[in-house]
Amino acid sequence: MNSIVHFEIQADDPLRAMEFYQKVFDWNIEKMHAPLEYWLIEMGDDLIGGAIKHREKPVIDESANAYVCIINVASIDEIAKKIISAGGSVTSEKTMIPTIGWHLYCKDTEGNVFGLIQYLQKQ
Repeated sequence: MNSIVHFEIQADDPLRAMEFYQKVFDWNIEKMHAPLEYWLIEMGDDLIGGAIKHREKPVIDESANAYVCIINVASIDEIAKKIISAGGSVTSEKTMIPTIGWHLYCKDTEGNVFGLIQYLQKQ
């Protein structure tokens, strides 16, 4: 109870976003068989799943505002290279969080910010 079980990545071009996340994180992404434009993300054994969808238009002068998702990776340096190669960008300096691990913020091809964490000990 009371835990995050799903996330949505807003995209101006969902197919471009799908390609980015497949190249960088090897996620399995498939279009949902429904009347809406929604691409489901499967990340293996993880308990959380997600989706890519068309970016919402602002409602009453507000655009979508969301949490920043942090992705657990084996090597921040290797993933940062993949992000840049796939058209994304690194937006912060790699930072050591004492007793936790390395942390870095990035942007995908749609301008969405996400974080990476490389734990000091395997999680």
